[in-house]
Amino acid sequence: MAVDAPGAGWQNAISDTRKHIWFVLAVTILPFVPIGLLGGVVAPLFRLWAGSLIGLIVGTLWVGAMLLVALTLGAVIASRLYQVIGDRLNTPLR
Repeated sequence: MAVDAPGAGWQNAISDTRKHIWFVLAVTILPFVPIGLLGGVVAPLFRLWAGSLIGLIVGTLWVGAMLLVALTLGAVIASRLYQVIGDRLNTPLR
């Protein structure tokens, strides 16, 4: 949502999501479950290299990759939710 768009405001955003709150919560939370599970499965593998330079490098790369995936997923979710339920913000003011 553009900040300076006509009709853009937090009141309109809240009223657009009020009817779809369970959909918004499900679409926002469920895609991150596999990422969390993958992180939980891979994290114990890093204990093999705990306290070493290799462990630091591998851990940093892993966290960076997971953050990149999570941030991309968050942007996709936000844009798709706007596309689906941002109907009031897409209509011109009368």
